[in-house]
Amino acid sequence: MTRAQLAALAGVLGMALATPPALASQEEADSIVVHWIDAGGPLRQLLSGVAAGVKGAFVPEEAERVHREAWDLSAPARYSSHPQQIERSYSYLARVRHDRQSILGIGLLTTHPRRFDVRFKSTADIIKAIRKVVPKQGPDSLAPIDRVRLVLKEEKAAYQPRLVLTIETVRQYSCRGYSIDYDLRQDADTLRVNLHGVGSTPGPCPAAVGPALLSRELRLNHRDHTVYISHGKRTDWLFFHITDSTLAVTSRESTLVEADQRLRLRYPRNSFAFRCGNPARAGSLCKEVDEWLAQQHGITRYSFPDSGINPYQARGARADEAFRFFSYDTPRSFEYLRLCFDALDNGNPAGERVALTLEDWVGNTMTANAAAGKDSAGRYSHRDVLGHVARIPVCRPPSGREESLE
Repeated sequence: MTRAQLAALAGVLGMALATPPALASQEEADSIVVHWIDAGGPLRQLLSGVAAGVKGAFVPEEAERVHREAWDLSAPARYSSHPQQIERSYSYLARVRHDRQSILGIGLLTTHPRRFDVRFKSTADIIKAIRKVVPKQGPDSLAPIDRVRLVLKEEKAAYQPRLVLTIETVRQYSCRGYSIDYDLRQDADTLRVNLHGVGSTPGPCPAAVGPALLSRELRLNHRDHTVYISHGKRTDWLFFHITDSTLAVTSRESTLVEADQRLRLRYPRNSFAFRCGNPARAGSLCKEVDEWLAQQHGITRYSFPDSGINPYQARGARADEAFRFFSYDTPRSFEYLRLCFDALDNGNPAGERVALTLEDWVGNTMTANAAAGKDSAGRYSHRDVLGHVARIPVCRPPSGREESLE
């Protein structure tokens, strides 16, 4: 054997001798997950029970520290209506025998305000000790899922709209206090959503029949994404097709998921909708305000494609409302409308009132309730309303374009 080979062999043996026997046991990794545990007393009892059942660095004081951090992480104030999941990981040296120590990993994943999935990962002997503690805290109480409905949509939010994935059970529950426990993993172009089951949420349960829900904001690029939705041994395969103007879902396998596969249009940047109530009785006012808006500086009409669900009317257009759509060159042009639009609210308690609303692509709104009396022929007239607006200097359209307000 050459000198170089002897040196290499000595290095290998040195590394082997330097490796503590305790860490060699990590090859026998095992894990246990506790789903849908309340972040209050139940989580504290679970963590303190684990600290008492294993020896090492995860002592009762450390268990209390982790619980306090978990309680703060799961506060309802940290959640929007479509929360991102919050994940935390901790590692400790632990043992159940004096001559053998291992690494104990603890993972916390929020599934709902004040609810966690907790994963313990270590060697088989450590996990065996933890399993003796878990039954004392109560086994998983999640109900299985039969079928779910899936919708990918865009919702208005401050600064820019957000993509929202909504999954709800086909089964209806006795009240609207049930949620789906899940975890979501996202790569560049792949989403994996594991549905663990249905649990009841803390607090009072609204007395109305409804499905169990999962609503999650997604941050996806404009491309095609492969999506896997799993529950138990079932996995469905879907595609999300995302462009700057449309959203679409295509389902390839459907044993679990009923996907809404209708084409949805996205909110155009710097767009807004004009909604006029009761057009059958106030058609002249709707038309006049529509024409007035189109004459304002920085405002132009906008037309959506004929195919696809209009985002401003995604919940369905009411028969007693008329919609028109516009775009503005800068946010200042839209806010400038407020000076004049508020003047349409003439405060007259008499006569028939008509709700006029402007709402832009990020949720900024302005509303006026115009009232009008009857003219000499007994017909409702809003000419006085528009005449009042026309007399306000900043509300006058450019010269030569005032016909509709006269």
